[in-house]
Amino acid sequence: MASAIRTAREERDFQSYVDALLSTGDSDQVLEALLDLEVPTPYRARAKVLYAPNSPAAVFRKLEAKGRIRSLSRSADSYAYATTVGRKAPIQVHVPFVVASLRGGEDISRRVQVAIAICTSQQWQALRRLIKANYPKLVPILLSQTELINSAKQLRQVSGHEVRVRGSSAREGPRKSVRQWTYEQLDEALRSIKERRQTLTWLEVEFFPRLGQHSHVIPKATCKIRKSGEIEVAGSLRLAFEAIVKEVARVGERKLRHFSQRGLREADYQPRPLAINFSQPIFEDLDTVRGLVGLLAKYPHSMHAVEHGNPYAHVKVTDLHDFSAFEVWAIPPRRIALLPGLKASEAAFERLVHFIFDGFREGQVGDYERAERGATST
Repeated sequence: MASAIRTAREERDFQSYVDALLSTGDSDQVLEALLDLEVPTPYRARAKVLYAPNSPAAVFRKLEAKGRIRSLSRSADSYAYATTVGRKAPIQVHVPFVVASLRGGEDISRRVQVAIAICTSQQWQALRRLIKANYPKLVPILLSQTELINSAKQLRQVSGHEVRVRGSSAREGPRKSVRQWTYEQLDEALRSIKERRQTLTWLEVEFFPRLGQHSHVIPKATCKIRKSGEIEVAGSLRLAFEAIVKEVARVGERKLRHFSQRGLREADYQPRPLAINFSQPIFEDLDTVRGLVGLLAKYPHSMHAVEHGNPYAHVKVTDLHDFSAFEVWAIPPRRIALLPGLKASEAAFERLVHFIFDGFREGQVGDYERAERGATST
């Protein structure tokens, strides 16, 4: 692991170095340099996987043309975002970042790219707010619990490292939030999470080089994976990028492709509904039906109309971000049907599905007409 910055001068010098690194070469060369950069504490390599109908890089270029961000290079999609944070004691923050394609990912199109910044937590929060303010032009890749866990497992499969869970944040029940610090093998920690029926928010893992039955005592990388498609890395960014970041991008590409072209206008007025399928019967219980209706009534940035709430659920939802429209039906014993309206963007589909996953429960997503024979996992 890299050392810590100790003086204000070291901090200024490091920030200048990062700016210079992001200004040298094209996007591939900048990314290559970042993957091998030694990052001192309190800085971290932070990445957010994003989707856009054209490409995330094209969205950032428009933000640069509007003066929202400043370009750092003529040949790379690298930028600096300057803003003020804090109310009582406002300070200026400067966040350099690059928008990169995922090289070597033949199954990943340019519609899915990654924004990478070498920054402090405060700087990262500022960049996150900029990205959030440009939704749905920039769409974050949201992970289900299954996808979050599989992303953690992917690094072990690709790298051959021993994986230990350092910490996690999860919910137990509707209100209880649990943050745990542990030092367990990955499989042991995941088994405990399943037994306690926890819903993960993030998972922090350490990766130790391994030879046969012997593991190093110093981790090659420490990586925090969030359900919001964000990855925070101390140590080897290359290790985390090749396995976890690319895996999150593949999940996002596959999922958003499955959600696309389902609005009635885009589908030539041929309905293309989706289904969320559950392994156990759940809609035989009236309280569960009411719970789903109550949850959808709280869907943020939307309008809703409850057509039926007893004995079955039928709710119409309009997403106010882009006016995508859906009808949500609870179909006994174990299925939710999502019927798109005239417009139903992939971004709106993703947001609605993950809202149901987070607030109700996770299921398997597939085409409605094939739901009984098998489902496509999100």
